Amino acid sequence: MQLGFTSDIHIDYHLEAAGLIAGVLAEREPDVFVVAGDVTPDMHLLEKTLSILAEAKSKVLFVPGNHDLWCRSHRSGNKRPSGFDSLQRYETVLPKLTSQAGAVYLPASPYIFGGVGFVGVTGWYDWSFRNVELEDVLPVEVLKSGKFSSLEWMDGVCSYWGGRDGEPWGPPVIVD
Repeated sequence: MQLGFTSDIHIDYHLEAAGLIAGVLAEREPDVFVVAGDVTPDMHLLEKTLSILAEAKSKVLFVPGNHDLWCRSHRSGNKRPSGFDSLQRYETVLPKLTSQAGAVYLPASPYIFGGVGFVGVTGWYDWSFRNVELEDVLPVEVLKSGKFSSLEWMDGVCSYWGGRDGEPWGPPVIVD
């Protein structure tokens, strides 16, 4: 079995990447091609990218990354996004979009090829995974705030986890 893999193509900054990757797929013809997240927060562009890749002879498998779950602009300052939140994207929007593009959404179910099972889930991390040995350098309060000097944790700004009960989920709940 031949396997292809990519991640972090950030297509919104590199529009040519989908065509270039599709060219390599057509040339090398891997049996399975895994796209492991961080394609784009733009759902239209994500579907277009997966469609371009799925046109190759390879079976395309997709696992979303953190950027694919962003649902609000870091410039908007909105506390709640319009449309779908990050949880709805993960559980409803992305499975449908991936299927429409002709690819497989791995968080929904495993994919078996040639006796090999492929599984995937988006890992989400936060300050609770910090290295406690660095507490003197980077206190947990700083990590919890999502800000360090002029830097800001973009997952905390651009994602919104509405939760199943209507109350927004905070970092430890999301990770759990």
